[in-house]
Amino acid sequence: MPISDDVEFRGDKIRIKTRLFRSFFTETIDGILETVECVLSKVPESIDTIICVGGFSGCQLLKDAFCAKFPDKTVIIPPEAVTSIMKGAIIFGRDQSVINKRISRHTYGLDWNEDFDTEIHDPTKREETDDGHVCRDIFRKLIGKGDLVSYDEPTKKIDAYVKSKYQTVIDFPFYRSEIKENPKYIDEIGCHLMGTMRVYLGESKVKSLDRCVKLKVYFGATELRAEAEDDTGKKYEVTINLEETQV
Repeated sequence: MPISDDVEFRGDKIRIKTRLFRSFFTETIDGILETVECVLSKVPESIDTIICVGGFSGCQLLKDAFCAKFPDKTVIIPPEAVTSIMKGAIIFGRDQSVINKRISRHTYGLDWNEDFDTEIHDPTKREETDDGHVCRDIFRKLIGKGDLVSYDEPTKKIDAYVKSKYQTVIDFPFYRSEIKENPKYIDEIGCHLMGTMRVYLGESKVKSLDRCVKLKVYFGATELRAEAEDDTGKKYEVTINLEETQV
């Protein structure tokens, strides 16, 4: 595209007409607006206010673009937008409850067992237990990518029963799926083990298949927090980084 009519040299200076200068920012601004619009479309609740932070927020072209793109929303750009991210990180580090809801970046789940069904399960994953045949390596979804979760409420409550009369431990391996939103098994491409919670069972009901561990999982912060209570009332707790990967 010829730009000779929009560029002029005067001595040691170059003068660029407004329309050409604005075009330098078009791709960047359009990308930002598209990203924000995509995020807003995934939030089930109505958003009335958009706060822009970071150094580029001070650009008048970006301000005008936001106001034009979202005329029904209030757009706020703090006077010190360049340092707002750092200040927010410090505040959040001291008290994570200041953000009471967040959107899940990935799909998270547990390594689980289900009653084996010959019509839907992989025959290589069939396992015999004291309570019958089960399918192992099931990815039990706890939260999906894009789901909205609260900070102070358990995302999932689960009752886990023993598979063997003489079982003394129940493990809860937590997985993250970065590719598929609904993986079927934990060994599919993109599934990563983040960490395992181990619960030791009491001796009060040995040989009983009714022994159960009650599990609560929280996803509202930057970490996964799990609480468990065994059949004797003993409680366990573990915290796992959501981006952690174990081999």
